[in-house]
Order: sequence, then C-alpha cells, then structure tokens
Amino acid sequence: MLALLVLVFVLLSLGLTGQTQHLFQNFLPAASLTAENSPAIASPTAPAATPTATPTLPAATPTSLPILATLPSSVESNASTWGDSLKQGMLILSIHEGRYSHLYAYHPQKLPFTRLVSGNWNDITPAISPDGKWLAFASNRTGFYDLYLLDLTSGQLLQVTNTPEYDASPSWSPDGRWLAYESYQASAADGQGNLELFIRELVMEALTSQTAIQLTNHPAADFSPAWSPDGRKIAFVSHRAGEKDLWLADLDRMDDRFQNLTAHLSSPADHPAWSPDGQSLLFSASYDNQASL
Repeated sequence: MLALLVLVFVLLSLGLTGQTQHLFQNFLPAASLTAENSPAIASPTAPAATPTATPTLPAATPTSLPILATLPSSVESNASTWGDSLKQGMLILSIHEGRYSHLYAYHPQKLPFTRLVSGNWNDITPAISPDGKWLAFASNRTGFYDLYLLDLTSGQLLQVTNTPEYDASPSWSPDGRWLAYESYQASAADGQGNLELFIRELVMEALTSQTAIQLTNHPAADFSPAWSPDGRKIAFVSHRAGEKDLWLADLDRMDDRFQNLTAHLSSPADHPAWSPDGQSLLFSASYDNQASL
C-alpha cells in the first residue's frame, strides 16, 4: 500500500471549472523555472532545445472535458484562509473502482475524495505540471493507452500521443515544456518488446505531431521516469542489471550516460521521487515482502 501511495500521489494546487473555479485561481504557484534559467534538453538523437516559458493554449481545442467536482460548503466559505495548506496538501491520485480507474482530488483536512473525470475507460499515472495548471496522465479512452493533458482551469482535454503502443507514467521537466514517459516498444518481427523511455516536447498547437526523442534502448525494461528539479537528469527504474534497480540518466552526457544507483541493495527499488532541491531521491524498496521508503 505504501508503494502504491508513492506512485499515485501528486501534490497539486487545483483549479476547477464553473462554480468552484474562483476558489483555486489565487493559489496556483509560479512556474518552477524561468526561460533564463531553464536547462536545455540534450539527446544523442535530437538537437538541443532552449526552453522558453510554458506555451499558452490556443483558443480552439480538440475537446472540453467537464470536471466532476463538488466542494463542500465549508471549503468554499473558508477559501481565503487556507491557500497555503492547499499548495502543500492537495493530492491527485488514480483509484480503481469497479471495472475502471479514474482520477480523484483529495486533501486530508479540506477536501474529501472528489472525482475529476469519469467514463468507461481507465485514467492512470497522473502528474501535475510545475505551474499547477495542467495534469498529464495516461488513458485508454480511445482504445490504446495514450498521454493526455487536462487543463485544470477550464477542463479542456488535449491528446499528447496517438500510437498503438502503451504510453504512460509522464514526468514533467521543471520548465513545463517537456514530458518524459514510458512506452512499450514491440518488435515488428515477433511482436515482443519491453518498456523504453521517451522525451516529448509540448508544442500545444501540434501535440500529437511532435517527434519523440528515445532516451533508452535496451533489451531490459526501463520505466517510471522522474525528472530532476534542475532539468539535467532523469531517474528511472530498470531491469537492465537483472533486478529492478534505480538508474540515473544524465542528459548532459553522451557516453556513460546511465548510472545504477542501487546496485548495492539486495532488494528491488521502485517509484523514484526527487527532493525539491534535487540533492536526494526517495524510492521504495521491498524487504521480506514489505515495502519501505
């Protein structure tokens, strides 16, 4: 259960549509990096890019998704006094209910479990953007698991990937311009494959037409990426050493880019998460069938 919480909980300053939209607009944090100090993304297969401010959404959008949220009256009446607790305590998680998994918002003191979206499909692996305005997640609402962006202010929904592969577990770059994610890559010869890591730039006017950068290419599975706060490293989980270990990809290196961080541990490592200063990594490990942090 503890490992599951680490996987699905995401801190969030939440914006909602309609009657409750005004409640959260004053609590959205500023972007974590500016255009001046945002790092570029380097890859063996892609030219360097200079991040700018998070792109704005064009007026015309493919679809609009109603957010199914009703806040208790006690929350609305105290909106002016608990902005700080919202910034520090709001969670977004995927909960399995019946046949499907859907996204919920939750605050231990201020908000009961509140459904954000609904439908006959699965919505999984949510990740909030650095500015708190967008929610990236995976969904099989069109038949295949693709990545989507949900505008938490307006409820507008944008599709990021459109492939027959399984795309999931998005992680935001600190400037909000890129997503790292896992994607199942099958061989054309026999249909066998495994999970690899990709990086995709978020150009709002042409999301699905962007060419993804393949970060890993290994016979073993690479998955669960976590972008570092300085934007220059991506932690992930891999079986490439024979067991689930925590690995680090250095985006500034072309050779010896990948480093095994938990080779000394005798237990599987999973669910990496960075400290705010980027100096430490939190992860779960299993000992005697018990998950620990």
